[in-house]
Amino acid sequence: MKENDFFLLNTFFSTFKESNEPLVLGIDEAGRGPAVGPMVYAIYAMKPGERNKRIFNDSKMYSEKDRNRLFEILSNDFYAYIIIDPMYITINMNRKILNLNQIARLAVINLIKHVQEKCINIQKIYIDGLGNNTKYKEFLENNFKLSFVVENKADVKYEVVSGASIVAKVTRDEFFKKESYSNFYLENEYSSFVKGSCNDCGSGYPSDPNVKKWLKNNFHPFFGFPPFVRHSWKTIFTFFEKNNKKRFKSNKNFYW
Repeated sequence: MKENDFFLLNTFFSTFKESNEPLVLGIDEAGRGPAVGPMVYAIYAMKPGERNKRIFNDSKMYSEKDRNRLFEILSNDFYAYIIIDPMYITINMNRKILNLNQIARLAVINLIKHVQEKCINIQKIYIDGLGNNTKYKEFLENNFKLSFVVENKADVKYEVVSGASIVAKVTRDEFFKKESYSNFYLENEYSSFVKGSCNDCGSGYPSDPNVKKWLKNNFHPFFGFPPFVRHSWKTIFTFFEKNNKKRFKSNKNFYW
């Protein structure tokens, strides 16, 4: 899989329109660490005079209800997001084509390129930290000739990044509502290989008890997990190693 194949599996959405107004941009992600579900990168725009006038904060500080309410407020503004499909992450990481930081950088690059095509007066871009912030900032400034602020906890420090954080988190939450709560193998006539119905996938993080239960009930001894599980995660490797041989031997409906 090549870098220019980025949008073959991933989903892009934007409300940006052509504008010559001065803008500051914020970029943040949701779902970097989970074993289940996509990683979402979002970019959000504010006029310089709007800074410190909004009520946005880091999306993790809000309840789901409050995040959705705030998303309704900012949904009339300029924003865009990329939903990075778990299969894209799995393929690139398992084949050692791209690591997670490189995938994240590709998402950021594509978001900024898109906004540059629409908006000609970008004053500054604020981004939540990724790896070595100094090198990351140099990399971005060399590629775009724009002014960047790259800091850890930028989603707490800068409202424009908080806005991006809310877009990313609400978008990722919608994925769980639509897809990953269902039992993939039960719906596709492989019920003899799975333990039963378990529709609560929780947060997607491996430490979440609901995720552990969901993984246990959605495991197939040959195919592993549904495609919205990141098979490149160590948690998934470990689960597969512990369970696949036992499942093959114990399931009377499986034939070699």
